[in-house]
Amino acid sequence: MNKFVIKFFLVGIAFSIVQEISGDLDFWHNDDELLDIEKRQDWSSFKKKHVIVAPTIRQDDNYWDCTACKRLRSKYGRPKQTFIRVDKESDIVNTFKGKQKCLIPPKPYKGILKPYAKSKDALDIVEMVWNIHDRKYDVSYPPPAHVCVALDNSGMPVHYEGTE
Repeated sequence: MNKFVIKFFLVGIAFSIVQEISGDLDFWHNDDELLDIEKRQDWSSFKKKHVIVAPTIRQDDNYWDCTACKRLRSKYGRPKQTFIRVDKESDIVNTFKGKQKCLIPPKPYKGILKPYAKSKDALDIVEMVWNIHDRKYDVSYPPPAHVCVALDNSGMPVHYEGTE
């Protein structure tokens, strides 16, 4: 009887954890809302409009491996492709070439990614994602840690991904 009760509670705990995690990531799947905002603000210059769930994976005590940037590299990994990374809290914008490994150190940042001249279009995308987050969750819920944006050769955003 005791074993059954323990198993029952463990299954319940596991289910609630999975439900909590999937609930936290729901806003990344809301493509209709993203596209609606894009239409209202005229995002006609962007070649692709898509957000993919990309949870950050902790690599060790010093660095975080950015899954969003990894996914961008898998799609746009040519050396000529440039990505930018925008951090909301410190408003840092960084750039790196497609084949370079993206390791994001804990704050304060120590120059692993070189500063990039701010692209207004890319910042607008990031702001749009954060605005959706702010409307959907109360202030205590942590916002996306950063958004990675792929730029084409002319400097226009072609793809972006968010990471929590």
